[in-house]
Amino acid sequence: MMEADLSGPGQGAMTAPPGGAHDGPRAPDPFTDLLLGALGEGVYGVDLEGRATFLNPAACRMLGYRADELLGHRQHDLIHHCRPDGRPYPADECPIYAVLRDGRTRRIKDDRFCARDGRCFPVEYTATAVRDGGRVVGAVVVFRDATERKRREEADRFLAEAGQVIVATLAWAETLHGLTALVVPRMGDWCVASVFDPEGGPDQVEVGAAERGLEERLRERVRRSPRAYGRENDLVGRALLAGRGECLTALTAADRESLAGGPGDPALAAALESGSALVVPLVAEARAIGALILGRRPGRPALGTRELLLVEEVARRAALSIEHARQHRRSAEAIRGRDEVLRVVAHDLRGLVSAISLSAARLDGTGQAAGREGAVQVVAQAAARMDRLIQDLLDVSRVEGGHLPLEPVPVDPAVLLREAAEAAEPLARDRQIAIVRGPDRSLPPVRADASRVLQVLANLLGNAIHFTPEGGRIRIKAERLGDEVVFCVQDNGPGIDPADLSHVFDRFWRGRPSVGGAGLGLAIARGIVEAHSGRIWVASEQGEGSRFCFTLPRSGASRDAHPTRGLVL
Repeated sequence: MMEADLSGPGQGAMTAPPGGAHDGPRAPDPFTDLLLGALGEGVYGVDLEGRATFLNPAACRMLGYRADELLGHRQHDLIHHCRPDGRPYPADECPIYAVLRDGRTRRIKDDRFCARDGRCFPVEYTATAVRDGGRVVGAVVVFRDATERKRREEADRFLAEAGQVIVATLAWAETLHGLTALVVPRMGDWCVASVFDPEGGPDQVEVGAAERGLEERLRERVRRSPRAYGRENDLVGRALLAGRGECLTALTAADRESLAGGPGDPALAAALESGSALVVPLVAEARAIGALILGRRPGRPALGTRELLLVEEVARRAALSIEHARQHRRSAEAIRGRDEVLRVVAHDLRGLVSAISLSAARLDGTGQAAGREGAVQVVAQAAARMDRLIQDLLDVSRVEGGHLPLEPVPVDPAVLLREAAEAAEPLARDRQIAIVRGPDRSLPPVRADASRVLQVLANLLGNAIHFTPEGGRIRIKAERLGDEVVFCVQDNGPGIDPADLSHVFDRFWRGRPSVGGAGLGLAIARGIVEAHSGRIWVASEQGEGSRFCFTLPRSGASRDAHPTRGLVL
């Protein structure tokens, strides 16, 4: 270890502290004094009693004292009287005093000094013995403020813990819960995290708060309105529009209302309004998939830029994890769908092949014309069903890949209704079901691929015929609404189970009871309608029948116009 030795020539004299001359490190010469003044680290010397003998400007600046307020005073009593955890620090346990006793250098990484205003800050320091003729006469302490290092270390630990929470599960709802539990209470006093439903359904929302009463109030607010902290929240919308997080310290009345999830809970707004908050979007692959709102109650330091940067990094990692979890779920669903369609197709094709085999045997073994004609008809029907099944598989693949070919031209809606009804009439007649077209009225032409729209109507009419009891009635009509024409097919069948309504346009969904086939018709219908910039929906009441509607843009109308969004006729 290198030790300072102030003996010998060349040492300048230093102004003695109050009380007169003393033993200890003497004042440095002018060159060294200039060097000490230029240092960013704090440097001070103490004598054998621990009294200050000199300080450089950096030490005075960090400690908040003038030099004359410290010189001659025991430094331990003024700046080193507490341990890092706040407990009293006896002088005989102080590493600096140990250097004075044994002359061995001490390097301390985690300690703290207290400034004149009572503020304590983390430090790291080296205390080295000063000798005069081999005798220890004091010590020199070189220290630096470790606040930034401690903050970096804490941030690194926080990010490491966040990483563990984020990758712990592929259930992204659990990731959301873990995220709120991580930031409360370490980063803030309350937190609301939401993930947007890509299909437009209710957002997944998780809340956390250090105060149980506040957490229950937040949960109740979310329960009443799941979107209150999602895309409908003004602060979230503002952050999404800006594409980055926002730090709120001077809250406006509108900000306070948004923090409370809207105007529905003034008491909650009052509970949150005095603090500070961060609003951070969850962004994955340049797409916002959710948002995080973090707040601090009054009495704690306001959230600022440092916390915003840290929360943005955590949000970025969480968003990627959530998006990966979603992709994993979609992949698993795709695999299940593939297996299901293979099962359905294999079953249907096996039946069709059996019908063809039996008919071929009849053709080979019968000499009667009537028998041959019946067998040929069965073969033809089986071949048609096989072709339809293959075509459906191709269509659903094109729809999902965004490659469904269309040749849109102006088409008269009345012509589409008439051709669809005429094509379905024979099957309906066999079941004694009447197909009634809506009143003929002048409708503007729609821009559509007629064959594809007829495919949609055929699917809807086929399902309606299947579920409508004998002697029932199916109504098909079209009406103009704004820049769109709405087509509807309504039956008076048993209706759809409410639990199934959200699945009717899913691939391979076959309903209860099953319609038959691979369950691709309505999924293809939705794809065709959406490829025309339209929308399709269903309304149904059990015992009252079902009503399927879809829109097509009027020829010449803007493709972005959607005046009937959410409309149910």
